Amino acid sequence: MPDRPDLEQEDSSEHYEALHAFAEYLAEQTDLAAAALIRDLTKGESTWLKAKAELGQIMLRIGASLTKDRDQFRKRRVRVTTQVAMKQCRHLNRGELSRIPEN
Repeated sequence: MPDRPDLEQEDSSEHYEALHAFAEYLAEQTDLAAAALIRDLTKGESTWLKAKAELGQIMLRIGASLTKDRDQFRKRRVRVTTQVAMKQCRHLNRGELSRIPEN
């Protein structure tokens, strides 16, 4: 899974374009209303949709910048905690630490 799936929302690849064309073909063969809807959707995004999407992308970049320090702190905390736990496990395996007493 990508680190930032919210930034991986673009659907302009050739695969998506081919999928849309195939869906339009299938709809034309079976459902004229669906075919008309797909044709309307494939004409392109309106200026308003493009402007909103661009603003959203800017806001995502700002949000990523604002949360960067917290994300790095959390990653560091996990890394350090894991290192300490692994070090203790290595010592236990070597018999360097006394075993935890049972209750």
